[in-house]
Amino acid sequence: FALEYASEGLRQDWDVVLEAVRAKAGALKFAPVQLQRESILQPESAGRNHIATAGTPAPVVTVKSLVRVKKHAHIEAHLTWLDGEEMLVTCGKSGTVGDLAARVAHERRVRLVFLIMPGGAVVLPSAALTPLDTFV
Repeated sequence: FALEYASEGLRQDWDVVLEAVRAKAGALKFAPVQLQRESILQPESAGRNHIATAGTPAPVVTVKSLVRVKKHAHIEAHLTWLDGEEMLVTCGKSGTVGDLAARVAHERRVRLVFLIMPGGAVVLPSAALTPLDTFV
């Protein structure tokens, strides 16, 4: 476990711990207790988090708009990739940013993605549980 030999400063870094746990679930035991308690850093959550951390090679997708479709009780995300490809993805009405990232990564056949939300904010992996309704 690389985290075991990391400096104390790196062990305190949320992104470093997330990447360590993504690589090896047992790495979490070498993180500080306060990070060990975070639900999003638990191995099962970290493994389902498809939002890239800074410095990770991953494609970038811009969320052009999020639209709540009341009749069908879902949220439509209109996306554009850097290569110009456009995509429409739907998530349930209680969908999260992490759900969107997972759908997008699956559609693009990649493990991780950078999401740029409407307004230009880059989503951090720690925001995976944020409801999409926050951005609608």
